[in-house]
Amino acid sequence: MIYQMIRVSYAAVQEEFERSLIGMRCINVEKHPPNSWSFGFEGRMGAYISCPWRIVVNGRINLGHEDHEQQFGLPAPLDGQQKALALLSSKIVRVIIHESTADLTIDFENGTSLEVFNNSGGYEGWNCSHADGLQIIGMGGGGLATVQRS
Repeated sequence: MIYQMIRVSYAAVQEEFERSLIGMRCINVEKHPPNSWSFGFEGRMGAYISCPWRIVVNGRINLGHEDHEQQFGLPAPLDGQQKALALLSSKIVRVIIHESTADLTIDFENGTSLEVFNNSGGYEGWNCSHADGLQIIGMGGGGLATVQRS
C-alpha cells in the first residue's frame, strides 16, 4: 500500500468533513486501552481519538472520555461506549474544525455535540479516515495534516 502526503487547504478539509459527515449517524463507539476511543459514522468515516473529548447535551457535559467504567454512585459502573452511542444517535448537522488548535466539534440534530480537544504540543490528538482513503490528522500543537492512501 502506498501513502502519499498531500497538501490541502483548511477550507478543503472543512468541506470534506461536511460532505462526509453531515446527515450521517454515529453507529459505533469503542474504547481502546489505555486512553483512546474510536467513533464510526455509517461506514463512511471513522475517528480515532487519543485526546480528551466530551459529549455536551443542552449546554451541559453529559459524558467525558474518562467517565467509562466509573461508578459515580450508580448501581453499576458506567458503560461509556453504550452511553456515547446512545447520545450520538441522531444525524450530524454541523462539523467544525478549529484550524489553529485542531479541535473538532461535531453537532447532532438533537442538540448534542461531540467536542474533541487537541491537548498536546507534540502528539497527534485525533485522526479521521474516510472510506476513499483520505486521512485527516489533528496535529500536535494545532493544525491539520492529510494523507491519501492510494
